[in-house]
Amino acid sequence: MEVEKGHYKVSFDGSKVTLVNEATQKSFETTATVQTSGKKYGETVVESKRDGGKLLVDEIQLGGTKTALDFKR
Repeated sequence: MEVEKGHYKVSFDGSKVTLVNEATQKSFETTATVQTSGKKYGETVVESKRDGGKLLVDEIQLGGTKTALDFKR
C-alpha cells in the first residue's frame, strides 16, 4: 500500500481498512489481514520497505491493542 506522507486516522472493519489523512481529509481504502498478538503493543508502529523508489507500508501495529494490520502481498 502506498499513501502520501502525513498523519492518518486508521479504522478497520474486518479486512477493510480506511486511512484518512488528518491534514487533507483525503481517504484511502484497502484490505489487510488482521492479526492478533499475544500481548498489547506499547505504541503504534508502521513497518515499511522501499520498492522501486517507493516507500510501501507492510504492517501497522496498533498501540494499546493486540491488533496488527498486515498489508503484505
